[in-house]
Amino acid sequence: MKKNFRFNLMALMVILLGIINSPALATPNLSLPVIIRIIQPAQIPDGIGIFVHFDRYSMEDFNKQLEIDGLDAIHWDYNLSLEGYYYQLSDSIGFERNRAIWGIEYLSASASGNSNNTIIKWSLPVMGFYFGGLILSKEEKPKGHFYGRVQAGFYWLLSDKLKVTDRPGYLEVTGQTFGGTIGLGWIKEPLCIEIGYRVLNFTDVDQKGSQGFVDGPPPNGQPVPSGPFPYELEYSGPMIKIGFNTGLIKKN
Repeated sequence: MKKNFRFNLMALMVILLGIINSPALATPNLSLPVIIRIIQPAQIPDGIGIFVHFDRYSMEDFNKQLEIDGLDAIHWDYNLSLEGYYYQLSDSIGFERNRAIWGIEYLSASASGNSNNTIIKWSLPVMGFYFGGLILSKEEKPKGHFYGRVQAGFYWLLSDKLKVTDRPGYLEVTGQTFGGTIGLGWIKEPLCIEIGYRVLNFTDVDQKGSQGFVDGPPPNGQPVPSGPFPYELEYSGPMIKIGFNTGLIKKN
């Protein structure tokens, strides 16, 4: 049931993203170069935004192993994102309140514990690039704007590793995947507040031991073989974002 919900949510994001930027809704003389520019704007952003967000992660599969190892489960963390807004192209095809979005975000996640004077520490950050669309409501002075967001992006595990103080080296995990987000927010420049839901699940993750890492304390530990990581790393879940924007609202 839960997996079906996330699949349906991802499908909804793809559909909404297609509607927001659909050439079918544009003028008849919309050319291929213009379509390409709508998908990937080349000019300097018309506005920028920076967010600090509180993200809740699923991590159900991986958290079970963390609890066995005596570590705290990974449930949430604070993260950062930076994005640019484009509205000049949207105006030219009749979307006066639509904004194209390009952005980058950093998701942090870590777990640590102490067992028999041995410190175990996981570091599992993620970096991602995304694009999408944002639709503003009509302005209601002085209350500001409500808006809806849909975005999709590419994410990869960033220097993810396990370190244990009773053995050399570290266990490294790597992976890449696609993900997406939908959200609802309110903005009165420069303040912005948003709630949303992220779909991001690393199901194909690889592991390898580096610098002599072994699966137990020396001298009995054995080298960890390279191959599939036995757990999914799921960053899906709800989020709350607080940010500062400039240039998102077009000044007439």
